[in-house]
This record gives sequence, C-alpha cells and structure tokens, in this order.
Amino acid sequence: MKPEVRASWLHEYGEDEYGIASRFGSGACDVFVVDGSRIGRDGLLVGAGFTVQFNDRVSAYIFYDGDLGRTNYETNSVSGGFSVAF
Repeated sequence: MKPEVRASWLHEYGEDEYGIASRFGSGACDVFVVDGSRIGRDGLLVGAGFTVQFNDRVSAYIFYDGDLGRTNYETNSVSGGFSVAF
C-alpha cells in the first residue's frame, strides 16, 4: 500500500464575485445579470488517499480532495479506480 497526503495554500488573484448573464427561454425580456456570492480569496487545498499495488500490472486507488476554509465556497470530492497495464 502506498499512502499519500497533500496540503497547500491557495490564493485567488482574480475576481472574487462573478455575474451570470441570463435570459428567459421565451425571449420575453432583455438579458439580466445575477451576481453570485462573494467568495474568499484564501483557502487550504488538502488531499489524502492510497494506492494498492496487487501485482506488476494491477493496482487500485482511492483519494479525497478538498478546498477548505474559503468564505462562501467549499469543495469536497472522493475518487477511486483501478489500473490494468498491458
């Protein structure tokens, strides 16, 4: 088994608020803009997981990744899979 742990700091230099231009499907009005929530510029990127090597050709893995600590924004994901080499 091969464990892996990652952590890094994230700073966004771009906009911290985004507008979404929209229009009703019927075309009944002009384009209007909806502003989203203001999101934090700084956060912590974390990841952890492991890979299991069954033999020279077959392995499996599972990992967690997260973007944590930002105002009005957080992501979490879990991924897994296997690999077969020919």
